[in-house]
Amino acid sequence: MSETLVHGKRGTEHQENIDRRVVDPSFSCFLESTALQVAPFGQKFNDYRPSSDYSRFLMPPRAFKRRPAMALCTRFWHGCQFKNPDKSIEKRGTIQSLTCTPSGLYFITGLGNGRLVLWSSTTGKYEWVGQKHGSPQEPNSNVLSQRWFRSKHILLSGDDKGSISMHHATLETFWTNKNYLRSYSGMVSDFAVPPGDDRFVSICDRQLVLWTYNRGDFMPEVIGSNGFSANSCDWHGSLSLLASACDDGNVSLWDTRTPALLRSFSAHPRYISRVRFHPTDDKRLITSCQDYSMKLWDVRNLKTCVKTYQHKQGVTTFGIHPHARNVMVSGDQEGSLYWWSLDDDTKPMAYLPYVHNAKVTDIAFHPSGCIVGTGSTDRKLRLWTRNRCGDPQNVHVPPRLRHKGYNFTNHR
Repeated sequence: MSETLVHGKRGTEHQENIDRRVVDPSFSCFLESTALQVAPFGQKFNDYRPSSDYSRFLMPPRAFKRRPAMALCTRFWHGCQFKNPDKSIEKRGTIQSLTCTPSGLYFITGLGNGRLVLWSSTTGKYEWVGQKHGSPQEPNSNVLSQRWFRSKHILLSGDDKGSISMHHATLETFWTNKNYLRSYSGMVSDFAVPPGDDRFVSICDRQLVLWTYNRGDFMPEVIGSNGFSANSCDWHGSLSLLASACDDGNVSLWDTRTPALLRSFSAHPRYISRVRFHPTDDKRLITSCQDYSMKLWDVRNLKTCVKTYQHKQGVTTFGIHPHARNVMVSGDQEGSLYWWSLDDDTKPMAYLPYVHNAKVTDIAFHPSGCIVGTGSTDRKLRLWTRNRCGDPQNVHVPPRLRHKGYNFTNHR
């Protein structure tokens, strides 16, 4: 992309063209790279990798749903860091949560000072900042969680003081739980939203709280006993089934109509950082833990896990590709990223070591799937995209998808 700058000196002006790196997700063809992969039964797809001349043949990731290696975003594109006007490092805040707008125009970061910051997904520049939690005089609220409703019109955000806010797509706040802060004043670590968008579940002070819409307001109801504690939760895509993860490594399944505990099983020996249902295949349940592993479960049979994915450090978060549903990316405490294939092998397809100086707190995908953002406690947001044609990329191709007569080496 070319941009014109006008410089004036002593009444004279001259123009200068500069090049700026941008990514346009709305375009049907991207100036990005793809990784070579061979289809099952020996059918070879077109190879877009050898040179940059093949860029005009590239298509969006949704065109490669059956080829997971085509959806890997392993090329560093842009780094973002919000700088406070008073130049105080303590008030800048670390990135605690991250999400992307449904339109794909902006990434939204929740900072440790109670602010929500918008970053352009096209240029990677800062666009807007707003104090949505706490106050400018006392910016001590950490925005720990963000979650969009299923209709993508309302954004939920929660902090470590127990405050929950609802925002429109323009980030205009229209509801808060200030009337219930005395009863639920602990940190809000996660949200779960059902398909109907008529209620939601929040984790307030390690308790599952069901908020039901009634007469213009949301009324809270505690799920579980007094001794129950949770740190992550997710709602089933089509059933009244809620999954919650505990500090002791147990995962509980709840019937939200009663609400009653259906089953609890031991998934990990240590603290579970996140639990999520698969977006399209609701029979799958994914958990991440501090014991250096992630596990894939089948809800119909919870006695043994289907697969285990090993890391070098404790897993803090993960995300699933919006179009290639068998592609997953995870982050750990040392700031590394792992790309996995859920259907084939337990070996990572791609590994990016030490992309952050601290632990990865959250991962968010662009709706088109061509950009992924990672946030960390090092106060930096990093945006990743697919490699350009001709760039080398070390990708592990699962054995089931390999062809005996083809050499899977990098090409220039």
